[in-house]
Amino acid sequence: MLDTVNTFFSPRFAGQSNLFEGLAIWQDEQFRNLQGTIPVIFLSFGGIRSRSYALAMERIKEALGTVKKYLDIVVETARQFRQQN
Repeated sequence: MLDTVNTFFSPRFAGQSNLFEGLAIWQDEQFRNLQGTIPVIFLSFGGIRSRSYALAMERIKEALGTVKKYLDIVVETARQFRQQN
Protein backbone atom coordinates (compact mmCIF):
# COMPACT_ATOMS: atom_id res chain seq x y z
CA MET A 1 0.00 0.00 0.00
CA LEU A 2 2.75 2.47 0.89
CA ASP A 3 4.50 1.78 -2.39
CA THR A 4 1.28 2.66 -4.21
CA VAL A 5 1.10 6.00 -2.37
CA ASN A 6 4.74 6.65 -3.26
CA THR A 7 4.15 5.78 -6.92
CA PHE A 8 1.04 7.95 -7.12
CA PHE A 9 2.46 11.14 -5.64
CA SER A 10 6.20 11.01 -6.36
CA PRO A 11 7.51 13.20 -9.19
CA ARG A 12 9.62 10.22 -10.27
CA PHE A 13 6.38 8.69 -11.61
CA ALA A 14 4.85 11.88 -13.04
CA GLY A 15 2.99 11.30 -16.27
CA GLN A 16 2.48 7.60 -15.68
CA SER A 17 -1.28 7.84 -15.47
CA ASN A 18 -1.61 4.42 -17.08
CA LEU A 19 -0.74 2.94 -13.67
CA PHE A 20 -3.88 4.44 -12.14
CA GLU A 21 -6.46 4.56 -14.91
CA GLY A 22 -9.41 2.41 -13.95
CA LEU A 23 -8.79 2.84 -10.22
CA ALA A 24 -11.21 4.77 -8.02
CA ILE A 25 -8.63 7.45 -7.20
CA TRP A 26 -8.30 8.31 -10.89
CA GLN A 27 -11.99 9.20 -11.10
CA ASP A 28 -11.43 12.27 -8.89
CA GLU A 29 -10.05 15.21 -10.89
CA GLN A 30 -8.38 16.75 -7.83
CA PHE A 31 -6.35 13.57 -7.30
CA ARG A 32 -5.54 13.29 -11.00
CA ASN A 33 -4.07 16.79 -10.81
CA LEU A 34 -1.90 15.77 -7.84
CA GLN A 35 -0.45 12.66 -9.46
CA GLY A 36 3.33 12.96 -9.67
CA THR A 37 3.55 16.38 -8.02
CA ILE A 38 4.48 15.78 -4.36
CA PRO A 39 7.93 14.64 -3.24
CA VAL A 40 7.58 11.48 -1.16
CA ILE A 41 9.99 10.23 1.44
CA PHE A 42 9.80 6.46 1.13
CA LEU A 43 11.88 4.29 3.42
CA SER A 44 11.55 0.57 3.92
CA PHE A 45 13.61 -1.72 6.08
CA GLY A 46 11.82 -4.77 4.68
CA GLY A 47 14.70 -5.74 2.43
CA ILE A 48 17.33 -5.51 5.17
CA ARG A 49 18.34 -9.02 6.14
CA SER A 50 21.46 -9.83 8.04
CA ARG A 51 23.03 -12.47 10.22
CA SER A 52 24.63 -9.86 12.44
CA TYR A 53 23.50 -6.71 14.16
CA ALA A 54 26.50 -4.76 12.85
CA LEU A 55 25.78 -5.63 9.23
CA ALA A 56 22.09 -4.84 9.66
CA MET A 57 23.01 -1.42 11.07
CA GLU A 58 25.30 -0.76 8.09
CA ARG A 59 22.46 -1.53 5.70
CA ILE A 60 20.10 0.71 7.66
CA LYS A 61 22.67 3.52 7.49
CA GLU A 62 22.91 3.02 3.72
CA ALA A 63 19.13 3.23 3.40
CA LEU A 64 19.06 6.40 5.48
CA GLY A 65 21.89 7.85 3.37
CA THR A 66 19.83 7.26 0.23
CA VAL A 67 16.88 9.11 1.79
CA LYS A 68 19.14 11.99 2.78
CA LYS A 69 20.44 12.33 -0.78
CA TYR A 70 16.84 12.47 -2.03
CA LEU A 71 15.94 15.08 0.59
CA ASP A 72 18.95 17.18 -0.41
CA ILE A 73 17.68 17.16 -3.99
CA VAL A 74 14.15 18.11 -2.88
CA VAL A 75 15.43 20.96 -0.71
CA GLU A 76 17.69 22.30 -3.47
CA THR A 77 14.90 22.08 -6.04
CA ALA A 78 12.55 23.97 -3.71
CA ARG A 79 15.21 26.62 -3.10
CA GLN A 80 15.73 27.12 -6.83
CA PHE A 81 11.98 27.30 -7.41
CA ARG A 82 11.59 29.99 -4.75
CA GLN A 83 14.40 32.03 -6.31
CA GLN A 84 12.73 31.89 -9.72
CA ASN A 85 9.34 33.02 -8.41
